[in-house]
Amino acid sequence: MNGVLVIDKPSNWTSHDVVKKVKRHFGLGKVGHAGTLDPNATGVLVLCIGAATRFVRFLPCDPKKYRGEMILGIRTDTLDMTGKVVAEASSNISLEEVKEVSNQFLGHIEQIPPMVSAVKVRGTPLYVLARQGKDIKRKPRTVEIIDLTILELVNEGRQKVLFETICSKGTYVRALCADIGEKLGCGACLGDLTRVGSGVFKSSDSRKLDDVLRLEPEKLKQILIPLADALTVYPAVKVKDGFKFRFLNGEFLTPQMVEMGGRIISKGEKTRILDSRNNFLGLASVDNEISTKNIRQIDHVAIRPTCVLPKEKLKDI
Repeated sequence: MNGVLVIDKPSNWTSHDVVKKVKRHFGLGKVGHAGTLDPNATGVLVLCIGAATRFVRFLPCDPKKYRGEMILGIRTDTLDMTGKVVAEASSNISLEEVKEVSNQFLGHIEQIPPMVSAVKVRGTPLYVLARQGKDIKRKPRTVEIIDLTILELVNEGRQKVLFETICSKGTYVRALCADIGEKLGCGACLGDLTRVGSGVFKSSDSRKLDDVLRLEPEKLKQILIPLADALTVYPAVKVKDGFKFRFLNGEFLTPQMVEMGGRIISKGEKTRILDSRNNFLGLASVDNEISTKNIRQIDHVAIRPTCVLPKEKLKDI
């Protein structure tokens, strides 16, 4: 069983919990995920099943899109509402002020990873050190806030800011909220958070974990997204009959070994390699342009395998 499964992760589950549960429940050999979600966060978690785990790093899972709430006037040691409150202040912030300050965080910014993050220091995750009561000096990281939209300011009890953000891989939304709170002068922390998009994978693609765990194995296989479909951001190139296993064995292809399809394949492109029956074989890098000008150069190295499917898995994809 191989393919991509998009889960709507429930709250209070770690990403690893979801992976482990799906793996054990269906007796699967390999399961991985593409992009960790905090335990208290919900939403889109992309799982790779079987041979698809080979292609995790190539899945179009960025940027991330989140919908959340920022609670004003509260600072916590975890930067969200799961932590210990370390300071409280009253707030009387206007919607215009929130929007003005939030706009200052658009583009490339530096963030210091929270102590409760999975970033490793000398091989140990920060959250493990945090549980030991340690506070380690962390280096700032550059991330990109592509969009930050303030949806609403709720003034019932504690002021809450409802927002949506699109950001690069590695962005800590809890740190973003805390930094905005500092700029506002009242402090802030993250409340609820839902990932509504991970690259090309959206909430509409996801399935509730409980619903998935009710399925029989054959039904699970039917709902998996095939790799050929999950990787459509890469243009497809067909290898001619007789050269399929050359590619699967890790050998390069020349222009004569592939179908041109009337297009020029540019140098530097990454492509999906399909056989004549449209079966997905793997991904490859284009070393040199393939066009009608060089099609007759027999020894012209054009395509090099980047990540290929195990030959025994062809029938499952």
